[in-house]
Amino acid sequence: MSVKTKTEPRPFEKFQAFAKKVLSVPKKEIDQREAEYQTRRAVKKPVSR
Repeated sequence: MSVKTKTEPRPFEKFQAFAKKVLSVPKKEIDQREAEYQTRRAVKKPVSR
């Protein structure tokens, strides 16, 4: 009975998994989060003179 152990994924396999996660997010959600980020950023930004 042989037991297979998971090996560490190769760098390219890690990249592929990351890319799949990024590309699976709908653009609508990305745009919504960007708008929230910009709103928070505008509040924190000091007024330059």
